[in-house]
Amino acid sequence: INGNYSGSYAASSDEMRSDSWEIDPQYFHAFREGENVLSINFSDPENSFVGGGYIKVTYNTTNAIVEDISSYGDNVTMTYFFPGISGISNVYSSFFVPGNLTGVSGIIHYRSNYTIYLTIGNATVYEGNSSGTYVEINQSEMLHALSNAGMDMASMGNENIPIRFGVRNVSYAATGGKGIGDIILSTDVSGSMGWCGNYSDHPLTCNYYCFIGSSKSCTVPDQYSCSGSPCGGWCYWPYGHYITCSQSRLDIAKEAGKGFSDIVLGQDGNRMGLVSYSSDVVSTLGLTPDSGDVYGEIDGYTASGSTCICCGIEEASSMLVSDSNSSRRRAMVVMTDGEANDRCYTASTDMNSDGSVDAKDDAIQSACDAYQDHGITVHAVGFGEESDVDEDTLQRVAQCGNGSYHFSNATGLARTFQKIAKDFVNASFLAQKISVIGNGTIRSILYPDSRLVFRYNSTVSAPSYAHSTIYMESKDIGSMTGDSRITHNATGTKEGWFYVPAGTAMVDAKVTSYSSKYWTDRLFVRKPGGNWEDVFSLSDYSSNYTTLGDPYTLHIPVGLLSSGNNSIRIGSGLNPANATGASPDNRVIYLVRFRNVSMEGYSAIFPRMEGCSVEVHYDVDADGVPDGSINVSVGDNQGDVFDPMNDSIDNAFARLLDGLNVVNDANPGSWGSGTVADPYDGIDPSNPIDFMISSEVRIEHGTVSEVPTMWGPASVEISVWG
Repeated sequence: INGNYSGSYAASSDEMRSDSWEIDPQYFHAFREGENVLSINFSDPENSFVGGGYIKVTYNTTNAIVEDISSYGDNVTMTYFFPGISGISNVYSSFFVPGNLTGVSGIIHYRSNYTIYLTIGNATVYEGNSSGTYVEINQSEMLHALSNAGMDMASMGNENIPIRFGVRNVSYAATGGKGIGDIILSTDVSGSMGWCGNYSDHPLTCNYYCFIGSSKSCTVPDQYSCSGSPCGGWCYWPYGHYITCSQSRLDIAKEAGKGFSDIVLGQDGNRMGLVSYSSDVVSTLGLTPDSGDVYGEIDGYTASGSTCICCGIEEASSMLVSDSNSSRRRAMVVMTDGEANDRCYTASTDMNSDGSVDAKDDAIQSACDAYQDHGITVHAVGFGEESDVDEDTLQRVAQCGNGSYHFSNATGLARTFQKIAKDFVNASFLAQKISVIGNGTIRSILYPDSRLVFRYNSTVSAPSYAHSTIYMESKDIGSMTGDSRITHNATGTKEGWFYVPAGTAMVDAKVTSYSSKYWTDRLFVRKPGGNWEDVFSLSDYSSNYTTLGDPYTLHIPVGLLSSGNNSIRIGSGLNPANATGASPDNRVIYLVRFRNVSMEGYSAIFPRMEGCSVEVHYDVDADGVPDGSINVSVGDNQGDVFDPMNDSIDNAFARLLDGLNVVNDANPGSWGSGTVADPYDGIDPSNPIDFMISSEVRIEHGTVSEVPTMWGPASVEISVWG
């Protein structure tokens, strides 16, 4: 802290989980009034990064307004400071301008023997190297770079904009990272898979015998033409037609399956399993990183039986649910050469609108269940002769399973499997950790005075007289929806909610995201009684996330929120098709503004004006539980009892406390009557106020005498200068 050693702190190894550290009070002396510099120094050079977080400082102040009032109005200036980094500069971040952007510029202060670059959104606004001087990016240069990427200032206001500061000529985990994928290849081994898939002769040669006459041999355009007497000449009773076959359909599927495993298991950390099915599930191989196990299982496949596609999907889904988890990318590929004709009875409705509920509907429903209930992507592959394959059902399987559909003939199955495997692998590695390639050392420093400067017209009004602001935090969303990273499968997000007290105005709201090595890429918000709103989608900038920044906080435009329970869905991923959910430790931090003193109405007339000494309970973390109390004395007679029903000073104090109780007020709009059911604000520990006030509360009072009667008309004027 400000260059002073301030303790050692152990970091956990759990991805997408946060560590929470309390700084020992013995180091508080290192803080100073005004700006403070905190430096995090890593002891493990192999794991030197921060994957999201914030620093929270609690302090006492006499200011009732904790917001910067200079951030409102027109032509406001806001500065985003980059973190200072001594080492490899590899910054993923974002900014949010709370208004209409009117100007943008930047200053980059760095030293590097490698080329560095800065991107805003998907626009590279600077690329170069430096010996340590300042690099100024003026507004004209900035707007030119943004325009080339299809961006402009008009589209950047009230939006979360990703920013990326990195070093060229380094490799990411794509080249040496760890896979996080589990996939099942579910193969049709029904009787038709024993049919010929690849013939020896090209063009095809049809051979047959004649009961009377010599045997015949001639070329034919396709296998279906090898019947009757295609070769001409006299032949009585032709029989025994054949075309020499080099591979059955199942032989081709076996080779393609082995090639599929070579790609998937070629990335360390990925696992693969197998299912073979015909009239029912025939065989399975659990998830394994060993290609030898996969080869051995595939070699044992034989063709027989009918086709139960839903059996293959259901078994693959069950294996992924039991042996994998939502933190890993889970998918299956179901391949068939025909159409579903055996049922699982998973479907109760006509899924394909053909007028019946049958085996086809079971296959579609099983794919829907796999994705919607467990987040498992289902790809479908039709193989063989197009006339034999029920493409409509397979397309519906892929659509409901959030996957892709492919049709392939005998020569293209291997290529189809390779494409699916490569797409799966590319979406299943960790890609934000950096490593140096080649010899030498990267000497890179990003100085903390590097910054982006924005000018904007605020869309949030400034606070007015008699208003206060208070920061609030929701509980972590894991306490609401559990430890699973994905709780809404359709969007690949984790859900949570936060409460905005009635009678308050939202000033700012942001969601933290401990995305670790993944990219925070989606945020949805719904206010009470409203519809889900798409607040942020990283894929709007590019489907290749490796070139983009990664927001560790996402701001919510306050116009999308209202009093009551507001809901959020936040997610991350390695690309748009790969949802990795969100950390259970994420929470919402928001700033609300409220009126703390009523400027309307008069009190009753009271017989006494004494005052009292009372204990006031406060709750500063908005959880409804008192965090402490303080003794406050008001008025001249501090030995008197608190009696707001009969004492004018006590009544004024009760009204003040009511104005300071906005979050969990047991009696909104009232200061209470002192009963268990209607407790006083602040005086009763069951109804604490939301500010830790000091003991220096002053209620000024005076006396007006010689009022002849309170029967009207009577007028009293009070003037306050401040």
